[in-house]
Amino acid sequence: MTASNTDLVRLLISDNTESTRHFSDGQIQAFLTMEGDIVLLAAARALESWAANLTEGIESEKIGDYGFTKKAVSNKLTLATQYRESYRQSLADAAAAANITPALGWATLDLVNNSEPQYEV
Repeated sequence: MTASNTDLVRLLISDNTESTRHFSDGQIQAFLTMEGDIVLLAAARALESWAANLTEGIESEKIGDYGFTKKAVSNKLTLATQYRESYRQSLADAAAAANITPALGWATLDLVNNSEPQYEV
């Protein structure tokens, strides 16, 4: 059985326990739509949204000798950054493998000698 993009996003953001899901399927689909159906980018956006929702809670507390730090927000934002970087790297790798150069570059014209333009990428 092939997983849907919604399922893949859920897997990447650890939101796959049905009874405690943070996002509905419609919300996950909205993230996919916003990010052009690119799973890694949709997962990054979902994590950023989730982290924004968590910022209202307590991040750390100290009571006497006991203290704790909750890193849920920073962990989600770090993972979102990793997913975005992974996607960018996959694009760069694909472009390098296909030997693709940018469509636009700089052209230097030599009007004095009436030569062909020299292109720089």
